[in-house]
Parts: sequence; structure tokens; C-alpha cells
Amino acid sequence: MLKIRLRRVGRKNEPHYQIVVTPHTSPVKSHYHAKLGWFNPKTKEVKVDKEAVLDWLNKGAQPSNRVAKLLIEQKIAHKAIKFVPNAPRAPKKAQKEADKAVKTPVTAEKAAEVTTDEIPPVEEPKAEETKTEDSNEEAAEPEKAAEAPEAPEKS
Repeated sequence: MLKIRLRRVGRKNEPHYQIVVTPHTSPVKSHYHAKLGWFNPKTKEVKVDKEAVLDWLNKGAQPSNRVAKLLIEQKIAHKAIKFVPNAPRAPKKAQKEADKAVKTPVTAEKAAEVTTDEIPPVEEPKAEETKTEDSNEEAAEPEKAAEAPEAPEKS
């Protein structure tokens, strides 16, 4: 599919764009089929060859959103020219406040509202069940140590 889009030319910090017809898969700075005009965003100057644009539109080329806006400003009418404005966004400050409202931490008042009936009791394991054979052997060893005579200290 062919696209009518902007191709950046010009120096650093001095943008200048050519309006060109190019395949939609080709990179922005690659070759193009035809140059249809130019656009200077700093001075808002636009020069477009209307006949060439209408010819390419009749051949099936689709304008990019920005080029469609420029063509509408130049009063070029065609059924393929459709400018789709961006949807308005909420201000960032309002967005942050909405996020904070959603992620409010649990306060003491809210914690008091929770009743103990909702929390199931935790069952503690019985002491008899937790003893194993290893623990029985360890318990017997200290008794043997108490029965054994202590060695005299050397001074």
C-alpha cells in the first residue's frame, strides 16, 4: 500500500518536511516515488501540488493523519482524506488523584469495621503430635550427661 506521508529533511533543531508518496513498509528516510510538496512547522508554511495529490489519491495512496490535516487546511477534498483527531486525555493531576483514591491503604477506622467473626480461628498443633523419634532421643541424652561425672579442671 502506498502512503502519502512526511519525510524529514533539514538540519538539527530546524525541522523541514517533504510530502512524499512511498510504500508504507519503507523507512522514513528511504527512497520515495514522488515528491508532492513541503511543510515547514516553524513558520506553518505548506506548499502542495494539488493535482499530483489528487492523482495519487485516485491511484489508492492513503495519507497519514498529519498529511490529511495539512490537505484539509489546503482545502483539498477527496474521500480518502480522513483526519482522526486524538481523543482528549484527562489532566495528569486528575489521573494521579484517581489512582490514589483506588489504592488507599487500610486505615484504623476501616480495620475496626472488620469483625472477628469474619476471621477464622487458627488451630495450634498439639504438643504430643509434634514430637518425633529424634526429639525423644535428644531428650534422653541430657539425662545421661547429668549422670556422668564431671571431669576435674586442670589448673
